Amino acid sequence: MTNLFKDRQLQQRTLIFIRWLAIGGQLAAILTVAFIFGYYLPLAWCLATVGALALVNIIANIRRSRPFISDQAAAAYLSFDMIQLAFLLYLTGGINNPFAMLMLSPITVSATILSKKVTAFLVFLGLSLVAVLSFFHFNLPIGEEITLLPWIYSWGLLTALCLSLVFIAVYLTIVSADSNRLSKALREMQKLLDQQRRLSALGAQAAAAAHALSTPLGTISIISQELAHEKTFSSTIQEDIRLLHTETRRCQEILASLGKKPGQQSAEIEHSLLNDPFTQLPISAILELAAEPYLRSDIRWIIESKLSSAHMLILLPKPEILQGLGNLLQNAFQFARTQVKVIISENQQQYIIKIQDDGLGFSVDILDRLGEPYISTGAWRRKQPYNGQHMGLGVFIAQSSLASLGVKLFFSNHKAGGAEVKIVWPKYKKSGI
Repeated sequence: MTNLFKDRQLQQRTLIFIRWLAIGGQLAAILTVAFIFGYYLPLAWCLATVGALALVNIIANIRRSRPFISDQAAAAYLSFDMIQLAFLLYLTGGINNPFAMLMLSPITVSATILSKKVTAFLVFLGLSLVAVLSFFHFNLPIGEEITLLPWIYSWGLLTALCLSLVFIAVYLTIVSADSNRLSKALREMQKLLDQQRRLSALGAQAAAAAHALSTPLGTISIISQELAHEKTFSSTIQEDIRLLHTETRRCQEILASLGKKPGQQSAEIEHSLLNDPFTQLPISAILELAAEPYLRSDIRWIIESKLSSAHMLILLPKPEILQGLGNLLQNAFQFARTQVKVIISENQQQYIIKIQDDGLGFSVDILDRLGEPYISTGAWRRKQPYNGQHMGLGVFIAQSSLASLGVKLFFSNHKAGGAEVKIVWPKYKKSGI
């Protein structure tokens, strides 16, 4: 089944190939009945009908530009196939012709691959054609010994064909939907496992970096302490030395947290927070905490909440939440020209948080790949005041941190200019999750 469709789209090459098989089968049946069995057929009309199908197939092959065709185009092709087959059956006995069962073929293809709307349309078309063929058709080319079949037999064939059309369409639609759901779940699981593998590899690299940097940072800390006691430096230099010592200690604290076992620090903080209900904060306060290290005096910081107090999103300030939101806000502040704005809204199923900046926005070349490690947004945002190095890990870490909470990220460029990150937060029955 995976060879026939991708994201429920029919491969044009497959459709053309199936039609050539149908053309070959129709020609073989017509020539066998006419020249081997010697029964009478309106041969010219039959060959012209098959030729029309071949002509359409040649045109489709010439005009083929994409590997997949839309549902509308597939519906048009399959409708023509059904009408062509119905006319050929009209010339050769109607539904009394054993090959009338081939009317099920387009329905089978549609129910397996195409949308329910297209399948329903083709079922209606098939039922209409079968009903017409049961009353209007040429005689069955089986010789003079049988001129008219019993009416009960004809009605039985009509009923069997109609029931077969409906049953196959419904059955294959249900089976195909189940198969698609399983395939989608498998793809999501593989994606999640791959993300966890890359995050684990990143954690191993972080641990190695922490071990390698501990010694030089210790040396820098000792030297900065000694320089802080030197009285010959000016007040400006002494202030810079104190700042250097403070930042060095901050780096040592970060490295110490990286040296803990995975989840140990998070579990300790979460345990302390759960014992104190007053630490649960609205999302606006969480955003303030996450943005605090990255605030800039030249960038305006706006939070616009459309939530009422009764529907406010209340959360624990867990490390993964602060880390994920912090990385996204850091990118916004780095590349904004004058403003970073956060809009908080909701619908029946989820909260929606939009982080907008007025920078140059994301390049369309990387929008589909954002969230992968080492895909840097900074490499594409030129003429920005921030000149730091971009490793392409911020968005990946943010997405990985928030994914464990069921949160999804969507990246785009908003109409007013600049980048927009939409955070979709599912609603839970219990707040604080």
